[in-house]
Amino acid sequence: MTSPTDVRGAKPAVSLRRLVRRYGALTALDGLDLEVPRGAFFALVGRNGAGKTTTFRIVAGLSEADEGTVRILGHVLDSGAGRTAVRARIGLVPDFCPLFEPLTVRENALCLGRFRGLGPRTAGERLEELAGALGAEGTLDRVVTGLSRGQRKQAALIVAMLHAPEMLLLDEPFSGLDPISARSIRALLEELRRRGVTVFMTSHTLPLVERVATHVAILEAGRLLETGTLGEMLGDASCLEERVVSALGAGRPLPELAWYAP
Repeated sequence: MTSPTDVRGAKPAVSLRRLVRRYGALTALDGLDLEVPRGAFFALVGRNGAGKTTTFRIVAGLSEADEGTVRILGHVLDSGAGRTAVRARIGLVPDFCPLFEPLTVRENALCLGRFRGLGPRTAGERLEELAGALGAEGTLDRVVTGLSRGQRKQAALIVAMLHAPEMLLLDEPFSGLDPISARSIRALLEELRRRGVTVFMTSHTLPLVERVATHVAILEAGRLLETGTLGEMLGDASCLEERVVSALGAGRPLPELAWYAP
């Protein structure tokens, strides 16, 4: 487990106040209040439909709340200027692949590096170093359409980190990864956190969350159910999965399925 003591009391990197987001008759977020300390590795968990992806998209600037205040790295996201200032300081890896699929990973990196103000030499050197850390050197000159889901996830993370953002936003970062790739990404993210980078992620992979997170928040029906440091959230539970399942009141008994007799 990672100790959260070095981020206690830090000013929030993310501050959400009374967020409401509706999709027609569905209320995805219902007055959500949430804070993410700077330098934390913050995991947002909960069952499907709890509001995790909606929260992630609002924090990332991909969607807007109907009500409430969103403050990211000291900027209120209520204007174009605020969004522009935040986007220059974050790295974003959504659950879908954000890269240009007809291009190679290297071409994506050089193109987006230029957009971030990086010259081709600097972007290329950083690309090689990050790919080496993740064991992804063999994918750099392959087109994105030919990559597996896990390889696309690695490539998207590499490109998101090129400009050395002070906060990473990761939606299901371990989904589709083989054990070796997951371990490499985990080690890299842990090193970044030690350097003061804030990581905000959503995930259903609770054993991996337990290994890397300093803070955890459980969402339910668009509201914050519980939040705290990893140690506070674990309490007397044997693992994070047990704690989350207990908090959500899940775990229905199996039906008899007497008709299922192949």
